Amino acid sequence: MPMFQALIAELNHHFRPDRIADMVHMKDQFAPGKPLNLDFVAANNAPLQRLWARHLKSMPPTIQDTIRGVIHQALSAHPPRLVTFAWAPAYDHELTLWDAPCGITVLIKGRYPADVEPNRGDPKA
Repeated sequence: MPMFQALIAELNHHFRPDRIADMVHMKDQFAPGKPLNLDFVAANNAPLQRLWARHLKSMPPTIQDTIRGVIHQALSAHPPRLVTFAWAPAYDHELTLWDAPCGITVLIKGRYPADVEPNRGDPKA
């Protein structure tokens, strides 16, 4: 999905070596118990940002919390750890992490935004 690939590229822009230090002030936004919020990636209240936020909220809570936790850990480390995000289409939601000394890679796999999500019995449903 080209528009989400553009958003993933923008997310990666914030976590690259020359920008990661600028993100450290946001680490409390990703603390345990906080919802996953990546609104800083797209222009506030733009149609693409609203679609992005809705799509993130459609992910299973376990995946949302894992992504949030990776970001919190990366921003809390001294020095902050680099994170690279990637997205690929899939039937079910999946998450693959690689944690290496040079940084963390997060591969998010999931449905296209227009696909109907099955009822998982999530508490918020």
